[in-house]
Amino acid sequence: MQGMTGFGQANLSWEGGGIQCAVRSVNRGHLEVAARLPEGLQAMETAVRSRIAACIPRGHVEVSVEVTPSGDRPGLLCLDHETIQSLYGWLRAMPPPPQGFMPLDPLALLRWPGVLRPNHNAVQSLQTSVMAVLEDAVAELLSQLVAEGRAVYEAMHGHLAQARIMLHALRESLTDVTSTILGAQAWLQERLTPEERQLVLRGYPSWGVAEELQRLDHHLAALEQTMARTGAVGKRIDLIAQEALREATTLSAKLSHASLSEYGLELRQAIGAIREQAHNVA
Repeated sequence: MQGMTGFGQANLSWEGGGIQCAVRSVNRGHLEVAARLPEGLQAMETAVRSRIAACIPRGHVEVSVEVTPSGDRPGLLCLDHETIQSLYGWLRAMPPPPQGFMPLDPLALLRWPGVLRPNHNAVQSLQTSVMAVLEDAVAELLSQLVAEGRAVYEAMHGHLAQARIMLHALRESLTDVTSTILGAQAWLQERLTPEERQLVLRGYPSWGVAEELQRLDHHLAALEQTMARTGAVGKRIDLIAQEALREATTLSAKLSHASLSEYGLELRQAIGAIREQAHNVA
């Protein structure tokens, strides 16, 4: 189980230059990756997204890569001298421009297609270094997400224990009331019709809650089993807690006694807290 919010960063020297990578993750219902890469490395975006998707199931993840230039660092672009020579010969063969026209700016040749081309060796070396520094930043991010997930796991277990305590106390209190009902059934059977007995029994706080208690036991056991799993379990915990909260709400609506209603309220609060915490884990 891992959390949803964290930050990781790493730095790496690259042939006299430097690379800085930062990865930030915040809570989101689905995976959304935003990558900001230096000019000339946009082709790496697919690889960066794939690496993030391999270790983070959901959340909004921002990846930022910056390359600090250095004087002895090879450029990502280089001149194609053959193309420049061809253009130079073509320009020499041209007649001089008419009077009033500006002469051709030699720097404009740099914008001619094919004059500047990628330095494939430098680009490949930089891409390898960027992926390496990305791995270090992701590792730091995952370490924080795991720590956050562990804290959320402990908090959910505390709320689950509280829910079990409230359910047990509620069941114990209901046992005493149920004994009173059973003792009165003989007297009611002698003096009331079946329809009248139903109306009277419905006034007791323990009437008709056996199914809710049984389903709540099942849901709390399912929550404990799911929290013990590895991987992305946040959505499943939220779903089970939602069903348990529905049962607890129905149960509370049937409890007319003040002390029993208090147990029902505490039970709903504990289950609601589990559901809130489930939104903070993947």
